[in-house]
Amino acid sequence: MLPAHKLKLLSGQLDGVEFTLSPGDTVFHVGPARTLQQGQLGATLANADNVFYIPGDLAPASFRFHLGDDSITLEVRAEGVDAWSPQDLPLNSVVHVAGLALAVRADTDTWSAAVLDHRLPVLVDEGTPYTPVMRPTRGAGARRWIAVAALVMVVGAGGWWLYDRQRPATQVRTLEAVLAKSPYNYTVVHDADGRLYAFSDSAEAVAWGQRASQRAGRLQDQYRERHMEAARIGAVLDSASVPYAVIRLRTPQRPEVVITALGLNDAERQRQVQALLVPQMPYAASIDVRLVGDGQLVAIARDELRARGITTRAGSHAGRASISNDVFLDDASLHAMAQYRDDFVQQWGERRVRISIRLWDDLLKGRSYQYSQDQLLSVGEGRWDFSTAGSR
Repeated sequence: MLPAHKLKLLSGQLDGVEFTLSPGDTVFHVGPARTLQQGQLGATLANADNVFYIPGDLAPASFRFHLGDDSITLEVRAEGVDAWSPQDLPLNSVVHVAGLALAVRADTDTWSAAVLDHRLPVLVDEGTPYTPVMRPTRGAGARRWIAVAALVMVVGAGGWWLYDRQRPATQVRTLEAVLAKSPYNYTVVHDADGRLYAFSDSAEAVAWGQRASQRAGRLQDQYRERHMEAARIGAVLDSASVPYAVIRLRTPQRPEVVITALGLNDAERQRQVQALLVPQMPYAASIDVRLVGDGQLVAIARDELRARGITTRAGSHAGRASISNDVFLDDASLHAMAQYRDDFVQQWGERRVRISIRLWDDLLKGRSYQYSQDQLLSVGEGRWDFSTAGSR
């Protein structure tokens, strides 16, 4: 990979200003201030990592430098033209691009004498007699340069504001393009500092994404497996003695954290949990902390099972509430209850309430029957537990 390069403007309102050309694309847009004010730079700003605006009374145009592994190239595009046109770029020499004079060199080099001594040519019409021109007074010149400097600052600040607003979204799209050919699904988000996070549902997806980012030279991309990230956040809550039911990261920018309602200062507890988790979840634009009581979860589960024709009884097991069927279930009811148990765990977790599917020895005669990929397992004390292949 080539080192960074330097670009020096040799004409225009930013004459003498130098820019750093980093690996990848760097785009410059030239044109009057109204181009920015009328919002005509959206496409230019959205298609490069580094974009700069050069104000001037010139025809609107853009030029792009691409710093690759072994070369740097220059392309130019006039306003309203979709295609970029290549242009020769001799290093450390004066070149004319989009109405500007400029020069480019490697960061490790020094500017050549031709660049340092560059002066704009003066066009003289030999057929016109020379007429002395009154030079502006020093005070008038100073006022003019102050006005120009103020204009450059205002336009530059406006250009940076517009660029900075679009840059995170541009970066997200860039990483999504890197992951486009993956067999896995990702949700890409950014934090306030522009760091990117790609969330997926398996360790294999994380490994695939990390390799893709490395091949693209994107060493700052962060990958998170939802289950492991939820476990990490859960450990933070456990260390703070905050009982919780589930952490949902389906939408990482707006995660949902469901804590146990205790009926005492719950609103204050919600605010404390938000303050606790904000530094732990920098990718979250907002954290939705919700409250639910164990009794509510038990009622939800029993009502849903009752709607499926399954009556239940509630109890406690290993320090958490438990729900089990209180009658023998046929095959259809077994599968219906197993399916709802999976749905309940997905929605509410199983830290606070556990749904158990049971049968009795007097009906099974001490045997365990196979139901396709599902089976009955003895759990002792004359009870049997119905287990599905996808359940834990």
